[in-house]
Amino acid sequence: MEKIDGHDAYRVVGVRPDGSAVDRLYFDAQTGLLCAPIHDAKRHWSIPEETNYDDYRDVTGSRFPTRCES
Repeated sequence: MEKIDGHDAYRVVGVRPDGSAVDRLYFDAQTGLLCAPIHDAKRHWSIPEETNYDDYRDVTGSRFPTRCES
């Protein structure tokens, strides 16, 4: 459990076969919705890529974030 933008969030970590972390996904503890995926820098660029998702809204029965910040 960690704080993301002032909200409690569960952290889920993807792990490579060699045991090194790949991606961290944070899910809002109240809604269960994805709020901040962080991708491993070694796969893409020299710095980690982080995007925060917020303000989910219903769109034809599915919930999508309407605000994303990098």
